[in-house]
Amino acid sequence: MTKVSRTTGFWLSMAAVSLVLLVVLRHILLPFVIGLALAYLLSPLVSMLERRGIDRAFSTLTIMLLLVSGFVAFTLIMLPALVGEVTAFVGALPRYLARIQSLAADANSPWVRKIVGHELALDQPSTEMISGAGGHWFDDVLRSRAALTRLASGRSPNRGDLRHNRLGQNDNYRRHLDRR
Repeated sequence: MTKVSRTTGFWLSMAAVSLVLLVVLRHILLPFVIGLALAYLLSPLVSMLERRGIDRAFSTLTIMLLLVSGFVAFTLIMLPALVGEVTAFVGALPRYLARIQSLAADANSPWVRKIVGHELALDQPSTEMISGAGGHWFDDVLRSRAALTRLASGRSPNRGDLRHNRLGQNDNYRRHLDRR
């Protein structure tokens, strides 16, 4: 067995402690790392503008405003597509759940017998409750957002906008319990 020198042990322990601190503090350090990366990547552009006679602070502010404007424009362009995709996914979720349930409930599948060892018994009303509660939550969130927007602008919200999604889920759960 080789003997580790004192300085090597020190640097190995410092590396281990630094790695642990990075893992523990990753959520706090992320904005600083992004800021450092942006500063490093945009520094040549700022230097070029400074060589052309534009003040460094003004060129930095201009570049940051262009970046933020680009991000906002990208978000506004992509948001309708994203909402459409999420709405389509939530609408298709009951079919996906039924397909997964049919795959899992097929006792002839060798992988089911390998994992479970016997026939898998599923409670059908609970799967209906899950798919029923999951199908309307995104619509409720959008209606709640619309109601808050109307309240913030001083208009009165529509009656349908104030529907609270937790109430619908509780009603589904109560119906599920009544069936038993």
